[in-house]
Amino acid sequence: IGHAIEGLASPQLLHGECVSIGCVYEAVLARDLGQLAPSAVGRISRVFKAYGLPTTCPLKYLRLDELMGKMALDKKNAAGRVRVTILKSIGSSFDHPQPVDTALIRRLLSPSLLVLPPAAPPSGAVLVPGSKSISNRVLLMAAMGRGTVAIRGLLQSDDTQ
Repeated sequence: IGHAIEGLASPQLLHGECVSIGCVYEAVLARDLGQLAPSAVGRISRVFKAYGLPTTCPLKYLRLDELMGKMALDKKNAAGRVRVTILKSIGSSFDHPQPVDTALIRRLLSPSLLVLPPAAPPSGAVLVPGSKSISNRVLLMAAMGRGTVAIRGLLQSDDTQ
């Protein structure tokens, strides 16, 4: 992924910067495939940021068709399949790059996320722990709901009143 970004962003972004971005995207991909713990993705991103490296691709280089075209030419590919290094943990990956469905890569690199409403209104109960960030997310979800929404267990603080 990093080398594909480099193919579009060079010389504005340096090789190491593109590889840094690619490493983070590949960590997210490994997480999405159930191979890497979510906490490892955060740690990888924080370490790269601590060294002043970028961790996300600037939007002007997120041109999906061009990125996918660059990835299709990568030397790790075989039998017409895009192959990516998949982490199992920090410092450990599968022995060989693994084939990955290009639809997953396109979704990963997509500059936006499309959220569709459910076919039927959801119903149920959610126990909200005493966390300000979770409380704020629950308030936002309730505001987007239809009808009356009852919330219990919100953290009591100035900005959740």
